[in-house]
Amino acid sequence: MRKITSFEEVCGLMTEIRNLKKGFITNFYPDPLRISLWCQYGSLFYELQSDTLFFLREEVGFTYLYYCSSSEERLKESLIDFFDKREDRIWIVDLIGANESGSYRQLFTDQGFSEYTSLIRMSRINTSKNADLRTIAGINNADSCDVQELQLLLHTYFDPYAEQLPLEEEIIQWIEVGHLLVCRLNGKIVGFVIYDLSGKTQYLRYWFVHPDYRENGIGSNLLREFLFRGKDTRRQLFWVIQTNENAIKRYIHYGFQPEEMYDYILIKR
Repeated sequence: MRKITSFEEVCGLMTEIRNLKKGFITNFYPDPLRISLWCQYGSLFYELQSDTLFFLREEVGFTYLYYCSSSEERLKESLIDFFDKREDRIWIVDLIGANESGSYRQLFTDQGFSEYTSLIRMSRINTSKNADLRTIAGINNADSCDVQELQLLLHTYFDPYAEQLPLEEEIIQWIEVGHLLVCRLNGKIVGFVIYDLSGKTQYLRYWFVHPDYRENGIGSNLLREFLFRGKDTRRQLFWVIQTNENAIKRYIHYGFQPEEMYDYILIKR
């Protein structure tokens, strides 16, 4: 297992698998900023086995596992070798597929993984029906003084296994570009929305209302402001836990529809 020092090194390693010209399958879609931060913190490693490249990202108490391989068969063989005499620890793997039966889940369950949770992607297309959206009073951009409070809320109420909590530097960047919205009551953050923009697509990353302040319209106001901020985009999307029927019904109310895209979080203890 070797430490990775740069985003360019990640790209070079993945290119080596592509250059084998035997096929290419992966669950790793590296983002330059996030990879650079992982390298800065010394938490990203790799291991090469035959035609399969494994990336390991260390977190406190568990490890995320990513792969690039030339084929399903090679991945299967490499997983057997990888977990042979591997030290006991908690492993998390994130698999995205276009249907409920795919995503190579069986290869991982054969190595002792089980489903931790699953998510489904939902999206909506902007139309003229959104023209009546207006900015919402009481919802404002976060500022640099909010970073620690936001980190505390994320680490208290979000699941690190399933939701890949952001680093402090990522929170700062969202604040700087105006993509982190907050609702405050009595000087305290009681809800927030974090989103990204990529071309004509708006991605909802995190949507939160403090448990003590739910059923007061805060969540709706945050979502409406999110939609207003994306009024010039063509498409808006996010992932939601598949069993959260109440949330899915609420999203449908705002015009979102489920897609045939699934994200399976598997765990090996």
